[in-house]
Amino acid sequence: VVASWWDHGYWIAIVGNRTSVCDNSTINGTQIRLIARAFLSNETEALKIFKKLGVTHVVVHGIFYDLGSALGLSIPLWISWGHDYVAISYSAMASIAGFNASDYVVLDNFGVLPQMVPVPKGPKAAETTLYRLLYYPIDNRVFYLKDLNITRAEGGGYRVDYSLLKIPRPQHFKLLYASEPNHYVLVYKVLYNEN
Repeated sequence: VVASWWDHGYWIAIVGNRTSVCDNSTINGTQIRLIARAFLSNETEALKIFKKLGVTHVVVHGIFYDLGSALGLSIPLWISWGHDYVAISYSAMASIAGFNASDYVVLDNFGVLPQMVPVPKGPKAAETTLYRLLYYPIDNRVFYLKDLNITRAEGGGYRVDYSLLKIPRPQHFKLLYASEPNHYVLVYKVLYNEN
């Protein structure tokens, strides 16, 4: 049984031939609310919800852009970008779960982007299961941008100061699959502590 946000459930069920907890035709609001709560809760609470629903695997979808390389920096600094769980679904998840979206994400353009992008730097962001799964360090996608400040340096050029997101790795989920070539889709096995 696979948990994902409802808009990916159909693909899991039809294309992946797996049972999904919720999909585009789910009319059970409680089921969707539980998934929203699981994603925006800490891992302990998420495990309780996933166990109740019989979940064995979790699928998340995140589109990331290397802003560091685009700015000519020596290391890649990744930001969330586009139609994914951070950019689109977080506010719906928060609303459906009965939570405040600003506790989990803020909009920022880092002073250089043509548009505002959602960044998981709300006060509860680092604890959420969703962000621990999405912001998993894979290949060169290791450094995720939190803040960026570009100022003119004395003598010409620019000074770039940045800070990184500090989101811990998930403790109760094992990464089984990362889509190629961009790792936008991640599949995890849920690790329940069976004593």
